[in-house]
Formats: sequence, structure tokens, C-alpha cells
Amino acid sequence: MIKKYSLLLGVILVLVVVRFLWLGIFPPGLSNDETEYMLSAKSYALYDRDVSGYGFPLSLFKSETDGVIAPIPAILSAPFYLIFDLNIATARLPFVIISLLSAWVIYKLADVLFKNKQAALITVIVFLINPWAFYFSRNTADAPFALLFYLWGLYLLLSSTKHRFLTSFAMFAIGFFSYNGAKTLLLPVVFVALVYLRFAAKRITNWQAILYLLATIIFVGGFVLIANNIEGSVLSVRTKEVRVDNSDLAQSVDQLRRQSVTSPLTSLFVNKPMIAAKEMTAKYLSVFSLPTFFLSGDGRATYRFEDYGLFHLADLGFMVVGLMYLAKKHTRALILILGMIAVAPVASVLSSIELSVVNRSFMILPMIVLVIGQGVYFLFAKFGKSFLRLPALAVSLVLLTSFIYFLNFYLFRFPVTAQEDYWTSERVLVNYLNYETQGTVWVSTEPWNSVMRKIFYSSEVAQDELLKSTYPLNQKKDYIIGHTLITPKCPENIDSTKIYITGPRVECDLGEPSMVIEDHKDAGHAIKIYNSDFCDVPLEPYRRFNAVSDYYIEGMDKDTLCSRWFNSPN
Repeated sequence: MIKKYSLLLGVILVLVVVRFLWLGIFPPGLSNDETEYMLSAKSYALYDRDVSGYGFPLSLFKSETDGVIAPIPAILSAPFYLIFDLNIATARLPFVIISLLSAWVIYKLADVLFKNKQAALITVIVFLINPWAFYFSRNTADAPFALLFYLWGLYLLLSSTKHRFLTSFAMFAIGFFSYNGAKTLLLPVVFVALVYLRFAAKRITNWQAILYLLATIIFVGGFVLIANNIEGSVLSVRTKEVRVDNSDLAQSVDQLRRQSVTSPLTSLFVNKPMIAAKEMTAKYLSVFSLPTFFLSGDGRATYRFEDYGLFHLADLGFMVVGLMYLAKKHTRALILILGMIAVAPVASVLSSIELSVVNRSFMILPMIVLVIGQGVYFLFAKFGKSFLRLPALAVSLVLLTSFIYFLNFYLFRFPVTAQEDYWTSERVLVNYLNYETQGTVWVSTEPWNSVMRKIFYSSEVAQDELLKSTYPLNQKKDYIIGHTLITPKCPENIDSTKIYITGPRVECDLGEPSMVIEDHKDAGHAIKIYNSDFCDVPLEPYRRFNAVSDYYIEGMDKDTLCSRWFNSPN
């Protein structure tokens, strides 16, 4: 196989190496959930619990972290931090491995569906150059784990040998506890897979399908039953975010009825079920937005690319070819793929907090990759060995150009445009505070998350010591970390012996700041620092250019940190 497919395997090897490129600096920080997951991973490694104090197995049902995190990503990442220090590079290392394992499972899945190893290898290449998949390889949260285990469970189930039914169920169960958004997806995914196996592939009996589905229903029902008896469980917290259970629906009904001429049909068509159905339909269709897929990425600010889609623009053409090829050559596989795509948005549709396509609709990614992979394979198979080799070379050039264009965007533009989506200014601030010995008051709109970043960007010794104590979540609470008070309240009295810091979206009347950390996207002041004489070098009023070396923040000495990241207020 290595000799026969040496070119494809060589391309895959190069793409694997690229996965590790500048792992510690791009993206230039971590989001709130990412920080909690990584600190929880280290907390599990050291103290067998997440940062809110809950250990396995209770953490399967309850967490008091800000993101109400699922336990599996932190638990499975924990062994790394018995070996490595925790920093951005080592935080992302398990997720690169998870991404590569996902690529391997996609290869196995494509091979099962299409019985063609060359087509399966091409599908792996499509996955490795995909923007959505590349994002997952550096997103230190939960959806990448759910993607791997749901794909793994699906592959084992589709292999349809009796001894794999139990292992496939185990993979689905791990995926279920890997991401809260995956919980609503388990039953639809299993149902679609069983319908395919029974009626399209005809590889299982009615009783096998019924027993597997019944086991899945009992598993989900058991989770619901246990969670309902635990105060403050994940279920009780997350169900408040489900739109069909939202009290705002009643207000919407009242408003629409007041704005309508009285009619016998009003109560029939203006009621909570009808409004909920309309809103969920709108959300469902919004998931499949072409701009989201091919131009701007996810609509939610934390995950949004803005200038690039979740797929390459050229993939649209390969998708069309792939669908036509599958419809003709692999009709049964296409039924499965379209069924999975149809049910994938269920978590996005049910949530009242934005769509978050990139995370909640994660099963769309591998299914569309399978379609694109078949489109690319068809073009190579049709033109690669004939006198019309130029089209095959053109396809290769389009794939290569698309990926290089994306890398240029992701590595050289995205760190600037998405600086504050990843709280880069707080990363810089914590590194400054690691030098500072003077008493400090840090005013933050999200004290808990600032505390998490303060711990994450501290030294290994400081991390270990600080994680000994759990920090109960309270966004209105004052936290003391070393010589720093992190608080949501502006100070009433100014102490001339203390340094004052105001974070993003904080307005305190403290006079003229000594220096600021800019948002390099628009030169606005992300963080203001008062009463500090830390920087000895002259500060510029704004950043004139950005360099890759700017993002090796933890390795900077005092003067370099000042000259690269701090600016004068005027």
C-alpha cells in the first residue's frame, strides 16, 4: 500500500507536520472555555478534579465552571500534564493528536462506505486541509473530542460485525460525555445509522437495530434520570438554554397577538408551538448558510473567522461533483451522509444562545468532507491517467492554493483580527504581572475568567500551588491571586502605592493611564494600566506593524514586552 499510494501518503505526512506549525503562538491566546478545560486537565492530573472541585464520576453530571464543561476532554488530556508543563503549546498538543486520530477514523469510514483506499486517502487529505478541521486541531475545548468519538462509534457500527456493536456503543458514550452539545445528537446519529444499516445496506436484522436503539434510549434516559436528581447538574443548567423551554416565547405570543387583528384563527396560528417551530426552522436553515460555510465562518464572535469560511470556496465545486458522483456510484452511502447532515444541526437549533455552527453542528464537517473527497477522487480518476492530465493538475493546484491561502489568513491575519476573541491582551497583562511586585487592582467584567488566565499564564510552580484551592464561580466576587486583586468593581478610593488595571469593556474614572495594551485590529485600548512605571523604554502611541516574534510572549524580557505590546495612551 505504501508503494502504491506513496504520493498520497507523502502529502498526508507533510500535512501532519503542518498541524504542529507555530502551535504555541497561533492563535495568540485562549478563549474562556479553552482556559477552563486546560486548567481542569492539569487539576485532574494533580488533584483528580476540575477547577470547580468536582471529580469523576460526579463531574459527568455536574460542574460549576463558567462554561459548565464536560469532563472527558480534561480527563483524557490530564496525563500530558504529568509529563509536560502546561502552556499554550502543550495545551494544544492533545488536540492535534485528536485531530489526527479523527483523520484516521475518517479514512476507515470512507473505506467502509466506498471500498476504495485511494478515495479514502484523498478524503484524509481533504480533511487535513479543511479550515474547520484545522481550527479543531487548535481548539482546546470539547467539540473535537466529541467529533472523534462519534465518528469512531459510527465507523464501528457501520462495520456491522457483532463484536463491534459493544465497542461502538462505548465510543458513542465517551462522545456523549465529551461535549454537552453532543448529548442531543446521540439518538439522531444512532437512529440514522441504524436505518441505513437495516434498510439501505441491509447488514443488520430488525432485532439488532431495535436492541441497539433501545440500549441508546436507556443510556440517554439513565443520564437524564440521574442528572435530574443532582442539584445544579449540567442538565438543569443547559435546559435553561433550550429555546422550546424559554419563557420569552410566552412574551412573543402576547406581543404578536396584540399586534394582530382579532380573528378566530389567531389562537391557532399564534401560539408557543408555532413560534418555536418557526424560530427553529429559521435556525435550521441558517446553519446551512453559504456565507458561513464559504465566506465568513461561524456567526458567533468567539469562533468567527470573518474573512474565511469553514470550507474553502473552491470546495463548493468539489461538493457539487461529489454529490453527482455519489448519487450515481454510491447511492446508499449518499443516503447515510445526507441523513447525518440533516440531523447534525439539532444542538444549534435547540439552543437559545446563538447557533455556534462550528461546535454544535460538528457532525456536518466529516460528512461534507466525505462528499468533497469523492468529488476530488472522481476528477483524479477521470483525468489523472488519460491524456487530459492538465485538469488533474489543475485540481491539485486549486487544493494547494486554497490551503496556502487559508494558512496565510490563519497564521498572519487572524491573530490580529481575532486578537481579543482569544483574550490576547490578558495574556500580555499576566506576563506583565509576573514581573510586577507592586500591589495591583485588576478590574474585570469577568473576574472568574481573568483568574483562570492569571493561573494559566503563570509558572508551573504557581499553577500547581493555585490549583490546590478551588475557585467557586462568582462573577461578582473579588479574587486575590498573589499580590493581585481581581474584582468587578471600580475602586472608590485611589491608593498611590497600588497599580490599577481596567480590562476590556471596563469604564472607571481613574485619570490618565500610564500605558495601554491595544487591540491591534482597530488600535482601540483593550487594557489600561494606571500608576505604573514598569516600562523603561519609550512607548509608541500605536502599533505600526506585527511580526511573528511578537507572539512569543512568555519568552520576552521586560524591555521586549514593553516595546512590543505596550503603548502610550496618546
